[in-house]
Amino acid sequence: MIVILISGGSGSGKTTLAGLLCRYIGSENCLFISQDNYYFDISKESDSFKKHYNYDIPDAIDFESLVNDVGILKNGGAIKARKYDFVSKEVRYNAFMITKDVIVVEGLFSLYDERLMKLSDCSIFIDVSVEVRLERRLTRDVVERGFQASEVMKIFNDQVEPMYQKYISNLAERAVLIFKDENLQQMVDRVLCFCKLSGGEKQYNWNLCND
Repeated sequence: MIVILISGGSGSGKTTLAGLLCRYIGSENCLFISQDNYYFDISKESDSFKKHYNYDIPDAIDFESLVNDVGILKNGGAIKARKYDFVSKEVRYNAFMITKDVIVVEGLFSLYDERLMKLSDCSIFIDVSVEVRLERRLTRDVVERGFQASEVMKIFNDQVEPMYQKYISNLAERAVLIFKDENLQQMVDRVLCFCKLSGGEKQYNWNLCND
């Protein structure tokens, strides 16, 4: 099994790169895990607590469960698919998730936990300017999620960017691949080359890194 970790700030393109990698490799060979599904369940907390909850700090992530699940998958096992509901703030479990040849884990703090890093074969950090990240965040939250632009700007400036500078930007030091100005196809090509994978969208031949 190959475990690929992708980190970067909000709006850096982590989810897009993870999705493209899995699409290129093929859904039969690639398993995508979002760190967003490993936030702690706070559904029973007060409305005030939920409203002011900070999702942009490492303490918001249930690393114990994330590391445990990735470890089981890397060893060929299966886990219950976990889903975090951002409306109810509840963790839900769906059908079992069976491991595949490549496991892609994407999230703000995917390079934060040393135990997760030890399970990885390829660690990636996407370094994108604050202007680009804010523009993408606005597009996502205003167009796709119905937020007011002023609300998105306030959250970004008061919470998202300060937490990025405090906890996330220095995670680039842990990455074996750092992307800054590359386009998506260039990123995919470099990841596949690093992991020594060859093939196409519909069929893939695997060759784990020997380096």
